Amino acid sequence: MFVVIYRNSILGLGESEEQVISDVLLLLSCLSEDEKSHVINHLQVAAISPHACTQIASNRTVTLKRVDGVLETI
Repeated sequence: MFVVIYRNSILGLGESEEQVISDVLLLLSCLSEDEKSHVINHLQVAAISPHACTQIASNRTVTLKRVDGVLETI
């Protein structure tokens, strides 16, 4: 599982890195080119644990930390 983060917000969550990036780019398509460029330059893509995905799906706010290169809830 992968997650795309902009600042403190999760913009996308999905099975593959390509899928989640594609979904986020579609989401950003309604922005102006300047806004879209700014957001794209500040996106973070990271692997995320299944447990963290479950927590995100069931809660509105979670705190994530990187454990062995994978985001996990704390």
